[in-house]
Amino acid sequence: MIPIGVLFFSLLVGLVGKYLHAANVIHGGVAEKLGTDVRPSYATFPGTLLSSFFSLLSGASVGPEGALAFLVVDICSWVSVKLKMAEKTTLEFALAGLAAAYNGIVGSLLFSALFASEMTSWISATGSG
Repeated sequence: MIPIGVLFFSLLVGLVGKYLHAANVIHGGVAEKLGTDVRPSYATFPGTLLSSFFSLLSGASVGPEGALAFLVVDICSWVSVKLKMAEKTTLEFALAGLAAAYNGIVGSLLFSALFASEMTSWISATGSG
């Protein structure tokens, strides 16, 4: 029964990606999104949320961390719009949220600090943001 559940939820991840336009890392990752535009994308948020939820339920490796990154950036962007933060502050806020979310996966405070500093360095080097 477990393989059937894995296949069912993996199929749902694919269908949500196709029909609800869930954000994924196939057509550019979250680093590109952070480098170009940090405004929330309300059109892709529900699909991305469902994709992340279904991939966690499947138990298979169908990319929950990619969807998690897009969710965190969209939520941080939405909060920064509501709090009327400056664009530079929004980027830093999103990086801190992203580092905290991945820290929940890895479970190391050192990882959080290194991830945030490396992302800031990458954005500065590419001239984005």
